[in-house]
Amino acid sequence: MKLSLNLNWNAIAMDWAFLEYEHLEKYLESIAEEVKEHGFAKLDGVIRNGKPHGTVTLFMVGGIVQFWCEDGVPARQMKILFTQSYVFEGIVPCGEGTLTFPNGHRYEGSMYHCRPHGEGIFYVKDGGYVKGIWKNGCMDGLMTVVDVDGNQSEIDATE
Repeated sequence: MKLSLNLNWNAIAMDWAFLEYEHLEKYLESIAEEVKEHGFAKLDGVIRNGKPHGTVTLFMVGGIVQFWCEDGVPARQMKILFTQSYVFEGIVPCGEGTLTFPNGHRYEGSMYHCRPHGEGIFYVKDGGYVKGIWKNGCMDGLMTVVDVDGNQSEIDATE
């Protein structure tokens, strides 16, 4: 059985090194006084002890990143709205999350840099789904495929 999901990972390209937790915290320290004055960032909150506190919205080349910041320390739970209408909600840069595609498909499970990586389920907008292990956005190993009628089959994605 051949299965093509036609996933365009280039559409969710972003400077992931920037979103690594320790880099983001240092970046927030450097922009705390300027966060409300520049077009690249918005703070829906206050500056407390020279550090952002509240919801931070960063406007980046690849999209918009939103997260909560507690006294300058960013939460790992983030929402990313990509310029290509993809939406990611989850733990950044790696962890559990949901990636919603503009065509109605969605992936729920383990991710790395907003790509399926680990156990997860890819839901097709017609009601079917593919469940299994993913590696860097690709199916990896034995996958369970269930169509809209509930018919189940297995494919080996290593072939």
